[in-house]
Amino acid sequence: MKLQWTDVADRLEETALGDTLADGTRLQDGQRAALLAICERLRGGQRALLLADEVGMGKTLIAAALIKAVQRSGGRAAIIIPPGLGAQWQAELRRFDTADHTLSPLRSYWGFIQAYARAEHLSDRQLLRERRERELADRRLQLQLPSGTWAQEPLLLLSHTLGRLVQTEGTQTEYQALLDAILKVHAGTRAYRRDPAKAAYQNVARAAAERILAGLSSREQRQLCEGLTHRTPDLRKAICLAMGRALGKFDLIVIDEAHKTRGAESSLSRVLDTLVWKSETAFHLGMTATPVELDPDQWTHTLARLSVRSEYLTEMAVAIQRYDREVLNIQVDEALTWDLVNRYAEASRILHSALAPWVLRRDKREDDLLKRFQKACGSHREIVPIEVPISNMPLAWRRIFLTSEALSQLHEERLSPQDRRMRLSLPSGRSLLDGAEEMVRLQACDDEITQLDSPGEPIGPWQRLSRELLGEDGISLFDHPAVIRTVEEIELAVRAGHKVLVFGRFIKPMRALTFLLDAREMVRRLCAEDKVENRWPQAGLGELDSEREAALKVALSDPAVNTRGLDRDAVDKALRKRASRFETARRANLEAMRRELADDPATADLREFWLADGRRHDGNSGLLAALEDQRSFSERHQPWTKKAMLAAFRSLVNEVTSGDPADDSDLDVKARLAEHLFDFAGREGHFARLMYGSTAPQTRRLLQAAFNREGSWPQVLVAQSLVGREGLNLHKSCRMVVLLHLEWNPAHVEQQIGRVDRIDSKWACEAEAYLGAGDVSSSPPRIVVRPVIISGSYDDYHWSVLKRRWDSMRAQLNGDIIPEADADSSEPERQVLFDKIRAATPTFAPPPLANCQRRL
Repeated sequence: MKLQWTDVADRLEETALGDTLADGTRLQDGQRAALLAICERLRGGQRALLLADEVGMGKTLIAAALIKAVQRSGGRAAIIIPPGLGAQWQAELRRFDTADHTLSPLRSYWGFIQAYARAEHLSDRQLLRERRERELADRRLQLQLPSGTWAQEPLLLLSHTLGRLVQTEGTQTEYQALLDAILKVHAGTRAYRRDPAKAAYQNVARAAAERILAGLSSREQRQLCEGLTHRTPDLRKAICLAMGRALGKFDLIVIDEAHKTRGAESSLSRVLDTLVWKSETAFHLGMTATPVELDPDQWTHTLARLSVRSEYLTEMAVAIQRYDREVLNIQVDEALTWDLVNRYAEASRILHSALAPWVLRRDKREDDLLKRFQKACGSHREIVPIEVPISNMPLAWRRIFLTSEALSQLHEERLSPQDRRMRLSLPSGRSLLDGAEEMVRLQACDDEITQLDSPGEPIGPWQRLSRELLGEDGISLFDHPAVIRTVEEIELAVRAGHKVLVFGRFIKPMRALTFLLDAREMVRRLCAEDKVENRWPQAGLGELDSEREAALKVALSDPAVNTRGLDRDAVDKALRKRASRFETARRANLEAMRRELADDPATADLREFWLADGRRHDGNSGLLAALEDQRSFSERHQPWTKKAMLAAFRSLVNEVTSGDPADDSDLDVKARLAEHLFDFAGREGHFARLMYGSTAPQTRRLLQAAFNREGSWPQVLVAQSLVGREGLNLHKSCRMVVLLHLEWNPAHVEQQIGRVDRIDSKWACEAEAYLGAGDVSSSPPRIVVRPVIISGSYDDYHWSVLKRRWDSMRAQLNGDIIPEADADSSEPERQVLFDKIRAATPTFAPPPLANCQRRL
């Protein structure tokens, strides 16, 4: 039955004007206004919209409201999301329906085909599982399958990467087996010659083909087979077409982070263009806080993904180019004139006319709290670079930086701009040995810089420098001036009561920063008085890997940290002594807990898991360490009570399962807990934690939950930009962001800052309290951004380019044509011009809620 979008609009309006959600919370007025604006477009017959609210303003909840309205009206929806955001979407959907059982995201062909491996194909399933065991090692428990067919699920989460289908020899065999089976089943071929080498895939493929075709009409079956025959040379497009028909037809397509991977052959484009099967009246909802990053034309690239017609896109492109040109004229012309301002105002009007039907964008500056804070205290953000001057570095490090930058300029005609930028950032972003290898490879193809240290031995300046500095006792990333200075600034912030979120691009310096923070905190606590509050959760050093050994060595060499002059053996002895004393002191408490748990049937699951966890009877079990992490610092000094332990266990289970009622089977909970506790068995610190590409999805969720708890470790979260800058909520206990490696794209920086600058953030709570108290004598709270800049190096130029691009992006998205400081003028006529520029700035915000309600 064809979905009636007017019914969807009616149900969405009920949500917008309703009192509370299923979880007892309320939508904000801005979110309600956005929903009512969407209702107006639905009733007007529009079938595409870009929701471009600034980072942290609750776009996901708005999209979830629309999805639920579509489902209640009998429609189906697909949400296409970047990797790692499935749990967040599931949680937002449950705010409207506590019984929502949306499956975890479908990420691969392997996950797709598993739904068709029936019991009679058990041997085939085992063969398939063996083949994919390595691929799924870190995310096996993230796979969920439909109880019926994929097409029977009212809502599916699809990963951006689903279209990134590899074409190795093994996968080609599997893909071709499914395509062949579909064609043969449609042709009525009951049996066909089986290749023993492909039998496992053919059996499952046959079962899949039968069920896929059974869900299609005769005309749809014919169209599918014709499409497969036409697309067979392009195996990836053919398999996407087949998978799309199996997933069923969708009435609503939600594209999270719609600006990503805009290329026509990107994985996201393949999902949208080939895999997702859209109904005749399908509605496209794009979501992104940064539709424009580096080029104003990206407006049209993003909107094209929403199936906006080409004639509208052409009109937009002309308007965007004109607006950009007039903005630049105002910014570069110091003699501001009425002619310039009038041309800008007209260009702004045309831009608004072209984009407003398709774009909704709420600006943070429209938020009531932000307005009040701005009026009383100025900007709510504070950008304070961590400057590391080359002139103050030890001689060895100065030579490394200066020589690296000099050698990076050689062969300029042979290098792409990206290669030159990468080589210029080598001393900041990679290990020194990596840099030495890179430079040696570079000079190997240029005789002009090759020198002779001895007859017959060619050696270049970088290679000689690396030999001098990179011996066994040479320097390492743990001595890196930027790493050391960043560690010191982070420690000052933590002592002042902040949690700190660090973003970086290169893994090795991120690991060095994390391990050094942990090692210094451990040594500092061991040098302090032996009290419970100075306990370190480690019972000895054991055998450390080379990186942790290097971090410990550097920490011990700093007299400001190692105030007692400890060596490695003394550290190991102190850890063992303190662990023994602490465990002895609380053994009686734990024994009492075991007796209480044994007498209470309601605690059977906790008791069973505690006894099974390593069969330990002291406080060294992974479960007890994980339960400790559920407590604040002040609570950890108190003995356990049955009530506190049970509450901590329930909280841990809720985090491990993401609160998903679909995951509450005993077997699943035990498996997820067991996997999670590997992270706590014999762990080393965790004052600072690293989250990067190899971090399992479940661990990322738990890190996010722990970082958001006030007073819980980790105090510092070091996140790889590609992994942590989008979708994660890290704002509950943090308002400080350190940028370890500078980005070139200002949209990436906005996404990074947006992890802590969100609705109901720590800053928002502190700002509300500050304004309510009216105490102007204390410093107002702000979102603190600390970019690490090696001044006197290429970083100075990098930072200037980033700031210029940042200003350009704000002009496009926020209407910040002239900075506030420059717009304050004592000349009356000039001030009038500035005021007209502000008034003419295009806005794509929905009408205020009161206006919407009056129209209704």
